Amino acid sequence: MNHVIDAKYQMTVRASVPIMRGDYALALEGLRERQSLLRQSKLFECDCSRCSDPTECSTYLSAQRCQKCPTGFVLPIRPLDEKETEWKGNLCSHKLTAVVVNRVVDKLKEEFETIGPNEVEKYFEILYLIIKVAIKPFLGTGRFEGFLKRHASLVHPNHFLFTSARQSLSQLYGRDEKYLVNTLTMEQLERKVAICRQLLDVPDVVEPGLTRIRGVTLYEMHAPMLLMARRTFEASQISSAEFKEKIESVRSILSEATRILSLEDPASMEGAMGSATVQALDQIQRWISSM
Repeated sequence: MNHVIDAKYQMTVRASVPIMRGDYALALEGLRERQSLLRQSKLFECDCSRCSDPTECSTYLSAQRCQKCPTGFVLPIRPLDEKETEWKGNLCSHKLTAVVVNRVVDKLKEEFETIGPNEVEKYFEILYLIIKVAIKPFLGTGRFEGFLKRHASLVHPNHFLFTSARQSLSQLYGRDEKYLVNTLTMEQLERKVAICRQLLDVPDVVEPGLTRIRGVTLYEMHAPMLLMARRTFEASQISSAEFKEKIESVRSILSEATRILSLEDPASMEGAMGSATVQALDQIQRWISSM
């Protein structure tokens, strides 16, 4: 659910999908974090289908890797008792206590929080300034990538901390002064697209619909896809027909991003990104028309 407050302090609330009983926010947080915040701020404990499911609707946002089998993960036996429940391997009988699991998460969170800006709101503040005036972008791409590599053997690829890291990386590739979009190698462009695709897999389940994270991520995908198409075409690695097909894919992505971000307040930071999306879509459409 998104909201904006205008100059008259009137709030407009927009649901990204029809809201059913049991739906709530904090979609990209882990089970323990969601329950804790709901208890503190809303004074209730949630027992929805996601919170009751050890896999969190097959997203595995809280799952840790099983250290006894190479492809398994440990999941809470009683998810709604997240403080006391044992965690058991999904492919073996290995068990961990909640204390051990939480200790791992707390250590990872402590490290993660030292890396730098990682919230979408912070990104929008930077983005808004970039659109208005040229500034030196913040750093952190290498540190987020290092975080993912160091701890890949500890948690599920979709773990909420990894998902948050990818959210930052999807925005940093192309804006970090060491990774400006036109200087990215083909491998780095492919990496950015892969990050965006993997990032969308999670909110498409737990935060579906016309959401900001989907609109922003789709916008982030279009530039590397466009650059890869141009480079491969200019290197005579694809035909004109294949090139046009790739450009059409970019237009489709931008069209959806424009539809989502056009719902935002034009005076807001999100609205500024929506304006950039409209301009990019117009350029793509004129380019296709001339082909």
